Amino acid sequence: MNKIKKIYHYPVKIESHKEGGFHAYSPKLQGAWADGDTVKEAIENLQDIIKHILEYRQEQRKRMIVPAILPVAQRGLIGELNVTVYV
Repeated sequence: MNKIKKIYHYPVKIESHKEGGFHAYSPKLQGAWADGDTVKEAIENLQDIIKHILEYRQEQRKRMIVPAILPVAQRGLIGELNVTVYV
C-alpha cells in the first residue's frame, strides 16, 4: 500500500561561514541545520535533514510541526527562503 506523501514548507535562513561555505537552518524545527560548500548544497543537505526529522516524528507518532512563513528580520543573513519537503 502506497503512503500519501505530504508536502511541508519550512522557512530557511542561510548564513555564510567566515572560513568559507554556508550554514542553512530552519528556526521552526529543532535540530534542522546543515552546512555546504555552496548555498545550493547547504539547502539540499538541509532538505535531507528535515525529511529525516519528519520521518522520525511520524514513526514516533509525535506531533508534526507545520511552520508559518517568517519575514527576514535578522542581520548577518544572506537570505531566507522556504524549503519544500515531501514525506
